[in-house]
Amino acid sequence: MGGIVGVDVGGTFTDLAMIGPDGALKIAKTPTTVENQAFGVLAALEEAGVVLPALDLIVHGTTTTTNAVLERKLSKHG
Repeated sequence: MGGIVGVDVGGTFTDLAMIGPDGALKIAKTPTTVENQAFGVLAALEEAGVVLPALDLIVHGTTTTTNAVLERKLSKHG
């Protein structure tokens, strides 16, 4: 069985937790990159030393979207 990664992109930090194929837990916390959130996710993967081909699953969540909905700070159209 391979590793499992969970990533949450927040307004300030991107948090990552990984259970490796050996059962070891690794965590990482990197600044969220507002201009492109993918860069913060990639930085967290690198900081944790994640080997992508060794993963079975990546679970992604984003607190920034949840907060925007709750705070009614969505973009305006029209």
